[in-house]
Amino acid sequence: RNVSTNYTLVQPTVTGTISQRAITLTANTRTTTYGTALNLGTSAYTLTGTLASTDSLTGVALKYNSSATVAATTNAGTYTNGIVASAATGTGGFNTTNYAITYVANTLTVNRAPIGITFSGDYSGSNTITPNSYTITGLKNGETLIPTAIAVTKIPDIPIEISTHTILVGRIIC
Repeated sequence: RNVSTNYTLVQPTVTGTISQRAITLTANTRTTTYGTALNLGTSAYTLTGTLASTDSLTGVALKYNSSATVAATTNAGTYTNGIVASAATGTGGFNTTNYAITYVANTLTVNRAPIGITFSGDYSGSNTITPNSYTITGLKNGETLIPTAIAVTKIPDIPIEISTHTILVGRIIC
């Protein structure tokens, strides 16, 4: 007897949800010195979470003030959340719509640039020397510094009356 004629195959309806995979892309903290531009590139980030087996990241847009380069004229300081990550790219089938991406900004630190000063001047009898001539090295971005007085601390055991001696500059008054 042929039983297949007694049955009709009904395809079941399957309902499912394919969810985005959660990943976090965090910009790395970066440091530069005043007067030195810093290209942020696209690789200074940290991935938290895992990508699908064939996917790989090729880069993340990293910006400070909407620019991929921190300008040499950016003032010294700490800029919390100054480096912003966005716009991940990848290969191997990577598509941002397959991921729930959280982008996390991080800190930019711009250190003070060191300067040097060589001067000669008239000793006022206190801890101030009024400079007659001076040379300042290390200034950045075409800036100038014109001291009107320089507060000094004498090196211990060296009398301040000596005409040529080593001093520690404590403050430059402009």
